[in-house]
Amino acid sequence: MKNIWLFFAAVTLIIFAVVGIILLSGMRQKDTQKADEETSYSSVGESIYHAGIGNNSRDIPYTAGPPWMRTVQERGCVNCHGADGKGGSPLATTSTVAPDITYDSLMSEVHHHDGQAEVHEGRYTDEAIKRAITEGINPSGEELDHMMPRWKMTDAELNELLAYLKEL
Repeated sequence: MKNIWLFFAAVTLIIFAVVGIILLSGMRQKDTQKADEETSYSSVGESIYHAGIGNNSRDIPYTAGPPWMRTVQERGCVNCHGADGKGGSPLATTSTVAPDITYDSLMSEVHHHDGQAEVHEGRYTDEAIKRAITEGINPSGEELDHMMPRWKMTDAELNELLAYLKEL
């Protein structure tokens, strides 16, 4: 008799768990669809900057970067450099400060402050910005911080992102 009650209790728990999983997955799918409908970007460059999503809604692959970035849904530049591109805040669980990547700042000789001293990397050009994004190399030929992802973008996506940086 005791075994029958245990059996029914176990079956009941399994049924509740399955129903719960089905209900939760349906809610998440609706939330994702709602978020997709509410999030519209005016350009591919803006979509890349805010969500890491390029042409044809593809997630842009990358190497390096902060380990936590792989777990966030929207993983664009905005997560480190901010909506205005001015950076300035330490990245989560690190002392690394994201630099100002506004176009005007990148075009100046001294373009960001690392929290202790001005950093002289040389003046960026459009090609140097693209190289920093894809290879993690600054205009002086030095490697950028390992927290900077190395994005695998097409030329068209790079041009779109560069155009958006000019708007910041």
